[in-house]
Amino acid sequence: MAASVSNFIGCTIDSDFVNEVFGQRLLRDVSRLRAALVHHTTNVFFEPGIDERYEAPAYRTSRLTKLCRRCWALARERDAWFWADTIGMILTVANAGFIAVSTMHNEDWSGWAYISMSFAAALFVEVAIKTCVGGGVFHLYLRHPYRYWNWFDLFILAACSFDIATLQGGHARMTNGFRLVRLVRLVRLGRYVTATMFRELSSMLRGIEAGIKTLIWGSFLLFLICAIQSTCIVVLMRDYESQGPFSQYAQIHFGSVSASMLTLLRCHTLDCTTWDGKSLPDMARLEFPWSAVPIFWANTMLVAFGFFQIMNATYVEDARQARLHHPLEIRARFYRERQLATQRTRDIMSRIMEIIPTPTKSVVELRLTRRTWRLVMKDELLVSWFEDMGYDAIDRRNLFDKLDITGDGIVQMSELVSGVMSACRGKLQGD
Repeated sequence: MAASVSNFIGCTIDSDFVNEVFGQRLLRDVSRLRAALVHHTTNVFFEPGIDERYEAPAYRTSRLTKLCRRCWALARERDAWFWADTIGMILTVANAGFIAVSTMHNEDWSGWAYISMSFAAALFVEVAIKTCVGGGVFHLYLRHPYRYWNWFDLFILAACSFDIATLQGGHARMTNGFRLVRLVRLVRLGRYVTATMFRELSSMLRGIEAGIKTLIWGSFLLFLICAIQSTCIVVLMRDYESQGPFSQYAQIHFGSVSASMLTLLRCHTLDCTTWDGKSLPDMARLEFPWSAVPIFWANTMLVAFGFFQIMNATYVEDARQARLHHPLEIRARFYRERQLATQRTRDIMSRIMEIIPTPTKSVVELRLTRRTWRLVMKDELLVSWFEDMGYDAIDRRNLFDKLDITGDGIVQMSELVSGVMSACRGKLQGD
């Protein structure tokens, strides 16, 4: 810094002497003045760090301004329909929370009526905005893809309006049903499940939907198993007479087909106890020492560990297939794979242009011979990238023949780009 001051003054002065005479702060100002005169700019006077007491707040303000501008730019990229849906989702969850709190704490408080009015007004504004943005009433409620949800919003709005009207009239008992109707508004959250941020939740719901058939058929088979077993047990228990401990519970748990089916269902789920907590298999073993244990063991292995596990495996497989083969998931996976292939192609092409020994005048004039390709394939970074994509040494050496479409021994730029893109997508592997 002292040398810059000496050059600015025009003579050679000892640096220690300059520091003692001018001081550090004055030296900083002089150096910035020299930079301003040399570079014809005054931005150096406003750089952060000249004086932290004065410049740091302005620097923080500029960073906050940039952040606000960035957020505003992101907000402008979204349309009004997106923000109406987002705010509507937040208000839906908040409305359900207020309804739950109002039913538990001081239900007669007059403030709940005003809160309900505010949520109803917000819903009215949301419906009005969607009507204006969605192209009018005719298009929004008859031709729009979400027209059924829009009709549902009108139903909720009418229920909330009637609830507020009856609440103002003093008929609090009449509004209990309409408060439950307002809770039904949570069904609107299903409309937002298709958003990108709820992709995992959407996959779970699609899995549940795909496994409903498995659950229905599994329940039907379990009902048949329990019905057949219950009928046999009830027939046997009618002629059973004993004074043992098992006989006290036999008529309660196996006296009818319905009671026997309920008991067997609990036994299939490994909860085979009486109404007072005693073990049914232990008491049955005392009465039937030779038949109770084999029957209970076979029933547990076949139903609890056999049928239930098969049903669970089928349900999981249906859910997985629904998640993998759903059109939204296929489109999202294809988009991610295309982005990854594009990024890999860009990195590989940039690396090839860096290590070519004789650069051409332009990228279009790039030509690769077999010798140049072997030289390029010796780069450690390129080797690691191709190994990550599944190309071993033999595949990398034979890749030149696959890139050379014309067969003249020279790979043109267009052939190189298309070939590298195909290699990143895995289309050239194993050919």
